[in-house]
Amino acid sequence: MEIKKGVNQLFIGEESNPDAQIVFEEIDANTLEVTHTEVSESMQGTGTGGKLVDAMVDYAREQDKKLVASCPYADKKLAKNEAYQDVYKG
Repeated sequence: MEIKKGVNQLFIGEESNPDAQIVFEEIDANTLEVTHTEVSESMQGTGTGGKLVDAMVDYAREQDKKLVASCPYADKKLAKNEAYQDVYKG
């Protein structure tokens, strides 16, 4: 499963019709906000959503950015994982 970078999203499948995606926007020079996470029915239960959050954390680290999340799924994953606290602003 390859996670690709698109315009304000990381996704699996085709950018125009992804099988799974995590969508974000830059809210200031230092912060990205995760606004939406979606996994197609065929990929649910496979850990894909968690892998997208992992990839989002890696992307934030590469860009030297912090993360906030208005997406409840991403916010919960970010808040409960100690390994993400270097980028998670809450």
